[in-house]
Amino acid sequence: MSRKIAIILLIILFLLALASCHYSKEGFESWYPRLSFFHLTNEEYFFEKELLTTYQYCNGNFFYDYSDPTLFSRCIERVFAFLTYDDSEIYQSAKQYCFDTRKTDLVSFDGTVAFGFVFNIYYDWSDLNDSNETQFPKWFTAFGFNDGTQTLVLLGFCCDLPQKEPYVELAKTDFSAFLTHYYGDWFDWEAGVGESSLTENPN
Repeated sequence: MSRKIAIILLIILFLLALASCHYSKEGFESWYPRLSFFHLTNEEYFFEKELLTTYQYCNGNFFYDYSDPTLFSRCIERVFAFLTYDDSEIYQSAKQYCFDTRKTDLVSFDGTVAFGFVFNIYYDWSDLNDSNETQFPKWFTAFGFNDGTQTLVLLGFCCDLPQKEPYVELAKTDFSAFLTHYYGDWFDWEAGVGESSLTENPN
């Protein structure tokens, strides 16, 4: 009897190993600094709570998605938030707050423009691993602003899936295409404001 139980347990463990893991959240009430497995939602890299409580926005949302095609193996993690303001003074103050509080030690890609947004990108991961090499675009966070729509966007990305590498590398060569592929299901990039009507998940 014990042998049968052992075999059944082995089969269950094998099936679990093959199973995929998917976890997602939506809404600012779901955000907290340690939500991300890979530090993407840390206040130091993403945003501080004061951004939400001090500067009154008229529209906004937060999204989180973690996908591991083979449990306990390689994965992809995305975080995204957008905030739109109807008061220009509050918008400018919120934008300046993001500039003042975000960590931007490495700025090679700062000033990247896509869909009318100007992005500041943080991608130094040397404090999170044993390598002195930067991990962009496999790991990075970014803050973008669009003065035309008075909208701020904040995003984080981590991916170590080899099959996704061509899409990940778009962050270096075509940031607009990267945003469309990985964040097009959450935000209307063409409009520069508001949530997307797409339902496709890029994972």
